[in-house]
Amino acid sequence: MGICKVPGCSLVTNGYSTYCGTHKRCNRRQGHPQQKSVTLYTLRPYMERVTARIEKNPSNPTWSILCDRWDALIASAQAADAEYQSGVAFSRNEREAWSNIEKVGNSANAIQVVTAMLAMYLMRNDCPHQFKSEEGFDRQLVRRLRALAPHYSGEYYDLHTGKTKRVYRDTRPRTAVILTKLIKDTFGAAGLVVARLEQQEINKRQNDQKALQEALHALA
Repeated sequence: MGICKVPGCSLVTNGYSTYCGTHKRCNRRQGHPQQKSVTLYTLRPYMERVTARIEKNPSNPTWSILCDRWDALIASAQAADAEYQSGVAFSRNEREAWSNIEKVGNSANAIQVVTAMLAMYLMRNDCPHQFKSEEGFDRQLVRRLRALAPHYSGEYYDLHTGKTKRVYRDTRPRTAVILTKLIKDTFGAAGLVVARLEQQEINKRQNDQKALQEALHALA
């Protein structure tokens, strides 16, 4: 038994893990022992930016194509469920992944899903330090998708704060890996492009502001 390998943690390791119990659980749930959850509150500003871009370019086919791709993914999940019901064998993790897609599809419309997933890519572009690793980002993608289905969340009253808090039921790590691939195959390319376009606009505004300041200074 040694000391947890997370910097600054002096707790003893848990079982055969190289992490203490707390960081071991965090690694399993979040994809990295130091990864923090991406909440709806922290993601909302990026969702608003995605919505603004959609409203700015409503006739652009990108949005309908992404919605169609999500609908196709739901159709694949429904087909997998029909096969499972007819006796076709699926691994437990694969079955759970398709079930997750189906439940989200029953709870949220396509544009809500598109907005949330693209917002995650914007957040990673703006605040890369928020994600401790690629797996940490992947797990947050999965958590934010599943959060769109009430089936995977619940609420409790915190006596210490006097507030109602929302908690999410996590999926198995291997199921999360399958879900990550489905999400990235569906939205990944678009997420990277939208993040790049947003960054270009930010850079342009900053350059314009700098040029204005230099021009004003030259007036003196």
